[in-house]
Amino acid sequence: MKDKTVSLKSLLLAMGMIMLISGCGAVTSPSDFYMLKPLTGPSTEGALKDLVVGVGPATFPEYLNRPQLITRESPIKVRVNEFQRWAGPLQEDFLQVLAEDLSVLLESDKVVSHPWGNYFSVAYKVPLDVQQFDGNTGEAVVLNVRWAILGRDDKVLVTRKSVIKAEVKGADYDALVLAQSQALVELSKEIAGEIRKAASR
Repeated sequence: MKDKTVSLKSLLLAMGMIMLISGCGAVTSPSDFYMLKPLTGPSTEGALKDLVVGVGPATFPEYLNRPQLITRESPIKVRVNEFQRWAGPLQEDFLQVLAEDLSVLLESDKVVSHPWGNYFSVAYKVPLDVQQFDGNTGEAVVLNVRWAILGRDDKVLVTRKSVIKAEVKGADYDALVLAQSQALVELSKEIAGEIRKAASR
């Protein structure tokens, strides 16, 4: 009888330890949330204040359509970072920041992101097909995107493919997102340059 009591106590003690360890394992680290940073400062190219530009729509590869930040460990391997997350859908943030960047570069407050509905008579539309938008801390990010500029009646005026590389100036995720934001600035400059050419014709 005594042996059975000892065995029961040992079993209960073991179960308690397992539950304690499981409970400790369930404690998770708090997540960090990130947003792309828009461009600030005036353009030096001259204002196009009356120009209405619609940015989007944009398509993204499925591996980017998730709340977690993605880092690339090799050409064939990416990592989903569970506790490093976008504050909102990346696709929406991408379009909004691109529109803000273009607004600064064109000095126009009439640059809108998709969907813009029937509120604006858009002179130029900029649809995008993003193929890659990732990188690694302490290394670089790559923005690989096909884009076009459409005029009224959706006439195709320009088609381009941009592959932009931006250095990640740090080993943390803040530096990674800042580099992604810089890559978006460089894309904005390319698009703004083509819009200016189209508007001058």
